[in-house]
Amino acid sequence: MSETGLVGKEGDHASLVDGIWNSLENLEDRHLTDAIRKQKQLEILKRLPQDFEMEMRAFASHIELVVQQPLEIQIAGEVFENLVRADAGICDKEETKEAELLRSLMKDPDIYGLQKQGIDKSIKNPDIAIINEEGQITGAVEVKAGRINYRGSSQLGNFKDNLNKVVEELEKIDAETLENHGLGVIAHGISKLKVADDFKVTLAVPHGSYKDTDDLIKKEDFNADWKIDVARKRLQNCKIVESPFSRKEIRTINSYILDWLQKK
Repeated sequence: MSETGLVGKEGDHASLVDGIWNSLENLEDRHLTDAIRKQKQLEILKRLPQDFEMEMRAFASHIELVVQQPLEIQIAGEVFENLVRADAGICDKEETKEAELLRSLMKDPDIYGLQKQGIDKSIKNPDIAIINEEGQITGAVEVKAGRINYRGSSQLGNFKDNLNKVVEELEKIDAETLENHGLGVIAHGISKLKVADDFKVTLAVPHGSYKDTDDLIKKEDFNADWKIDVARKRLQNCKIVESPFSRKEIRTINSYILDWLQKK
């Protein structure tokens, strides 16, 4: 248990989660963080999954052995996504197994042996998909610790069309084939699965990073003003929500986890 004793986890999970909390508490300007935001941060840390450490170790191994890129470059997005998933103010319900499989399929249909079935590997999946009890895909959550570049802008504008394309292709595949390829959950709900007319993209960004849409655009990555205008319109069509964690606090958490991984 940490010095604060606030997180209330046990075993290895306590050491990581309490360590993250203490690393935030030890920031030089921590006294400037208001009590409400600190309480929200604490609630999110408490909601991190019990296998969070295992996920971090697996992610680190994948990046180093498969992707073969420096872990410090890749970890920021992964950590922030975990914080957003655990944020009840952004994700009030845990992502369903059906939504998780749908995203996984969009990311790499080869894993399920379905690329020859018309599932395009180039389709970008959202970080989080929201499917309601009626089987409608009502929204997507995209998590951005940094600013939006040209590629990120295109992704925001295409999630609805991408999901529609995948659902249309899945409807052409018989249930037995889906079952045989590890997609039984989707097979059982495919008759109801569709993208809602009022589908909405939520963009989760760090605390203090957003006053207007221009704050979120990496303008130097765009080669024409009209493309920046398109990015603005796409952002205006999103629901933009701030995490209680600032970019500085996310960097602090990243550094702590990197050190923690190296010691394990």
